[in-house]
Amino acid sequence: YAYAPIDSGRGDLIVLRGRAPTHPITRGGARRMGSGNVRYWSICAYPEPPDRTAACIADEDIPLGRDREYVIVAGPADKRPANARAACGIAWLPLPAAGPGFLLLRHVAPDANFTFTPARATTTYAAPTLGPFTPNGTYRSIIDVETIGCPVRHMDR
Repeated sequence: YAYAPIDSGRGDLIVLRGRAPTHPITRGGARRMGSGNVRYWSICAYPEPPDRTAACIADEDIPLGRDREYVIVAGPADKRPANARAACGIAWLPLPAAGPGFLLLRHVAPDANFTFTPARATTTYAAPTLGPFTPNGTYRSIIDVETIGCPVRHMDR
C-alpha cells in the first residue's frame, strides 16, 4: 500500500491524476482470471483517526484514457462537481466530512515482473518506486474541476 495525508480544509476537492496498471477484468463471471500488472487495484479514503473506510473506488470503476490515464476527484458529497462522473471520464470518490484523513493506493497481487508497485518500495516514500504510476494530487475548487469539461480535457497539475 501507499498512502498520502489529506485535509479537506486545504481546498474544496482533491484531483488525482495518474496512470493505471493493467489488471484482469473480474466482473461478469469469467471462468478463468486473466493477467495484468496487478490482480486488482483501488484507491480508498479514510478519516483520521482511521476507524472506518469512508469510501473506495475499484479499478473497474475508474474510467481510463487512451494510455490508461485516469482522473479521480475526491471531496465531500455536497461539493461534487457536475462532471465528476464516469460518462465524463472522471471517477468520483466521496470523502468523509471536513477534517484530516488519508488516501490509500492498493495494488493487490502484483505480477513478479511489475516493478512500479508499493509492494516493491524500500522506503516509506513510494513515489520513486511507483515511477510512471505515481498519482499526482492537487487541491482544486469546484469551478476548476468543472472547467476541465465533459469529456475531461487537460488540466494543469
